[in-house]
Amino acid sequence: MDDSPAPTAEENSSSSQQVVASPPKPKPMNVLPHEALKMLEQNPGAQIIDVREDIEWNFGHIQNSQHLPMSQLTLPALEQLPKDKVLLLVCRSGSRSGIITAKLRELGYVNAYNLSGGLRALNFELPEKINVLEH
Repeated sequence: MDDSPAPTAEENSSSSQQVVASPPKPKPMNVLPHEALKMLEQNPGAQIIDVREDIEWNFGHIQNSQHLPMSQLTLPALEQLPKDKVLLLVCRSGSRSGIITAKLRELGYVNAYNLSGGLRALNFELPEKINVLEH
């Protein structure tokens, strides 16, 4: 004989409730070079933000990218970026831009993306598709 108590009315009603759908998955934060290129083509107003330091920027950068060195980025500077545009953040390897992208996502920038592998991956995977200026 089972000595466990019978389920209460509340327990019975909760087991018969429908499963609530989980919220939609957030968009991935990191994009591969070919995904980044496609995203930029599909979003003409997108902004490329290069967070490398001045010496790296002066060596070469993607044409029409915005230079915001990570060492100079403050919360007020980040909050000046448009939330309604796609933002692609880049650096040499994707590490620094990944940190800034994560911070932007925390601030509600759902269209902020990190170029996975950075400019090194972009140069390796799609060298003919980008226009990097070199001095």
